[in-house]
Order: sequence, then C-alpha cells, then structure tokens
Amino acid sequence: MRLLIMGPQGVGKGTQAALLAEHFNIPTISTGNLLRAAMQQGTELGKQVKEAMDAGKLVSDELIIQLVKERLGQEDCKNGYLLDGFPRTLAQAKALSGFAKIDGALSIEVSDSEIEHRMDERVGKALGILAHLRRGVHAALASRRQQGDRRYTGPSSCRNFALTVMVSGRSMLYQPLYLPSFL
Repeated sequence: MRLLIMGPQGVGKGTQAALLAEHFNIPTISTGNLLRAAMQQGTELGKQVKEAMDAGKLVSDELIIQLVKERLGQEDCKNGYLLDGFPRTLAQAKALSGFAKIDGALSIEVSDSEIEHRMDERVGKALGILAHLRRGVHAALASRRQQGDRRYTGPSSCRNFALTVMVSGRSMLYQPLYLPSFL
C-alpha cells in the first residue's frame, strides 16, 4: 500500500500516519524527518539542506525530491509506504508521478479556527507559556532574545505571521521559516 496523507499543519496527519503505518506495516516517510536525518548524517544532500536552511531559504524542490526518491528506494519501502508532507508543490507532485506509484491519498481537513487553536496549543507548550496571549508570547520571546537565547531570533511578529500564512493555506511554504527553530 502506497499512500499520501495531506493537510495543513495541525490537522493530525502525524497521528493518523502513525496509526495507518502500524496497521499496514509500512514506514511513514516524513519530509521533515528526512531533512533532519540528512543534516545529522552530514551527507552531501544534507549539507545542501543545511546551507539553505541556515540562510533562511526554502529547501529546493530538487533537493526534497532527491531525498524522497532515495528514501523510497530503501528495502523497507518495497511493500509500501505512507508519504507525510510530500508532495507539497506541483513540481514535487509531477516528479513523484515519475518515480513512484501511489495507491491512494487521504486528505485531512478541519476548520481554520481549529487549526489556529491547535497551533496556539503547540507553541504554548513549546514555549512554556500561554500562546493565546499573543502579546505575552512576543514579550517573552523578546525577553529571551535579550538574554542571549539564540533560539528566539527572528522578527518579533513571527508568530502572528506564521499563523496568518498557515490559515490561508500556504503554511507548507512559509510556516517553518517563522516559528523558532526548536519547535
């Protein structure tokens, strides 16, 4: 079984992917995990990914496609896989159709207000403060930046901008650039 799971951040893709992968005994292939693994392993692709991310750029479709293609060629994917977070662009979708067969797709949808609530909860837990008090979040981030904590660098309006982009359906492209890197 070769499946895609799609939807914006916060809809429960990871939760559902884990259940499906266990049920069908197939690996979940997450582009986020692939990117982190490539950087940690220090592969040539990983170095290119790190360079792009360190420069605050999006990782190119070409690099993402190459990482996914390599991963799908591994032994544990021979009986199927579940793609989580790929494809995200038209170029990725076209490339995928050239090197992989997909048996089905699952699209998870919830309301924009529910997504915003879930993202607020995630950020609140990660920061250890109540994220729904946005001004408090920005003040806390500014305070931590002033104390020299480099995990909190970036524009002070990053949290609101990230949610605005996420709610408008474009989070896949922009959201990771605007939340603190440790999230």
